[in-house]
Amino acid sequence: MNTRLDGLRGWLSEIDESLKKRSIIALILTCLAVGAGAAAIYISVTKNSDADRITALEARIAAMEAATGATTDPGVTPDVGIPPASGTTTDPDPVVPAAPSE
Repeated sequence: MNTRLDGLRGWLSEIDESLKKRSIIALILTCLAVGAGAAAIYISVTKNSDADRITALEARIAAMEAATGATTDPGVTPDVGIPPASGTTTDPDPVVPAAPSE
């Protein structure tokens, strides 16, 4: 009977050790996840908003216009010389696929 109890105690100590290892690993992973979440929240809160960027860009455009003496109409988009993709609605000469030959 004594050897059976020794065997059970040994088995329980092995289970206890593996449970300790798993608990430590789970604790480390949890800490990493919480740290990553906190870093993401900090970055999103401290990052400049889009309104601030737009205001800064408008100020730069106004400064460049004042320096060059040029003005732009806010309702007109300037032509930057990039042709539209083929087959779009703004393409004056759309590509029509040829009929299959038999």
